[in-house]
This record gives sequence, C-alpha cells and structure tokens, in this order.
Amino acid sequence: MVRQLPAPIDGKGRVETGAVKFGDDWPGLFIRGDNTITLRRRINDLLDYLPAEELQNNWSLAMLRMI
Repeated sequence: MVRQLPAPIDGKGRVETGAVKFGDDWPGLFIRGDNTITLRRRINDLLDYLPAEELQNNWSLAMLRMI
C-alpha cells in the first residue's frame, strides 16, 4: 500500500533518502525509489559473499534475499 502525503513545504519539492519524522511519531527510514535499485544490488552483493549454508541457517539473512 502506498500512502499519499502532501508535498514537503520546505521548498525543495522532494524528500531525500534518510530519516523522516512526522509530528510526535517515531522517526522512520525513507528510501527514494531511485536509491532502492542501488540498495538492492549492494545487499545482493554482500549476500553473495556469504556461504549458502549461512543463508539457509539464518532467517534474517535469507529474508534479505527476497528484497
């Protein structure tokens, strides 16, 4: 689900990749669409260095393969 929010009022017109906080809520991580391509490639590059057994035995690492 994509949640549509109004454009930022800082005059830049776009939100950059990084921490974002709305009101009193906790900060979250926003990743721009154009940055997700590179991030996915880098995650896969790192996972390629791990032995296959490590990915099979570690659920968190295996989940990264699905990104």
